[in-house]
Parts: sequence; structure tokens; C-alpha cells
Amino acid sequence: MITAIILAGGSSLRFGGATPKQFSEISGRSLIDFSISTFSATPAIDNIIIVVPHQFEDELKIKYPHHTIIKGGETRKQSSYCGLLACSPNTKKVLIHDAARIFVTQNLIENCILALSNADAVTLAIPAIDTIAIQKDNQIFKMDERSSLVAIQTPQGFDYSKIIHAHKIHKSDATDDIRLMFELGYKCKIVKGHEDNYKITTSKDFQRAQFIIKE
Repeated sequence: MITAIILAGGSSLRFGGATPKQFSEISGRSLIDFSISTFSATPAIDNIIIVVPHQFEDELKIKYPHHTIIKGGETRKQSSYCGLLACSPNTKKVLIHDAARIFVTQNLIENCILALSNADAVTLAIPAIDTIAIQKDNQIFKMDERSSLVAIQTPQGFDYSKIIHAHKIHKSDATDDIRLMFELGYKCKIVKGHEDNYKITTSKDFQRAQFIIKE
């Protein structure tokens, strides 16, 4: 069984309103609905778990009766772990996706699943466009060749037993599931992502999404 976990548990009010960004509407649809619809239409996905803030739990249970809706934790890592604990015991592979990446495609999802056949963990990624530096006390501490750097995206795919083990033993509040696996020495594979599969974080990101939808 392959389970998809869609993380929409954040409470960040990035657009100046009273509604968390993942529940803001664009073209008459909430942001979260885009990802849910795409995963729902992907034949390889057997089950979908949606992790949400507690105040939206009842509403989404009514809107998505065929999916599992659960309350998230205080952090992304905690919400991810909540999703993993809610998986069926029959789950063999799991994909974890940020709801704010609304332009994920079935092809990207299927590529992640395919790559999991010979890796413990996979993640979508695209080449870094900007030169990246590591700073310390406002001074450049380290710079790597840009050609070796990638920008990590989601979904990220995992062997279910290994990612839940990683969450249990890794105590730091990592902002990314693939990092847990990497730091524990698991084989982590990169799958080609897409520049449109970006995370909507700011009002400019939202405007970009509106433009893409109108195209």
C-alpha cells in the first residue's frame, strides 16, 4: 500500500488575513484542494492522509469524506509524524507533501514512487539558480559550487518502516523529512522536480500562482 500524507497543519498567516495560507482561495478553490485533487487522481496512491490545524478538522472531514483527516502538531516534524502514525499497518511506501506546493503533477508523484524501488528515500529537487553561501555572524563561512547544489521540493517518498523509525530516534526539530533519513545514513535519491512546483509562502508567490492558473 502507498499512502500520501499532505501537510496542511501550519498556522502561518502570510497574506495578512485571518486564514492560514493553505486555506486561502485562488480561482474559487482553497490552496489545499489542488494537491488533494492531484494525489486523488493518481492511480498508484491507495490512501491519503491530510494533516490540518484542529479548527479545520471537522470541516475537512465533511469536504473530503474518503480521506483521513487528522490534527497536526506544533511543528512540521510533529505534523509529519502524526501523519505517519495514522497510516495503515499495510503501508509499505509513503509520500509526504507540502500542501502549499499546489502545482505538483501526477507525473512528479509517479516518478517519486518509481524511484523508491531502489532507494530508502527520494525527494524532488531542481538545480539551484542563485549562488548559495553559508554565513556565520554575517560573514560568509562557506561556499559550494552552484552546480552541485539543488533546491529541495516535495513530495518526498520513503520506505514506511524506515521513515517512521527515523522520526522515532531523531529528536531534532528538522524542517524536512529527507534530512532525517540523510543524517541517519539512509540512501536518499534525487528525482527531477519542476520550477512550478514551488511553495506558496508570500503574497508574491500567491500572485505567481494566479498567473500560472490563468495561462
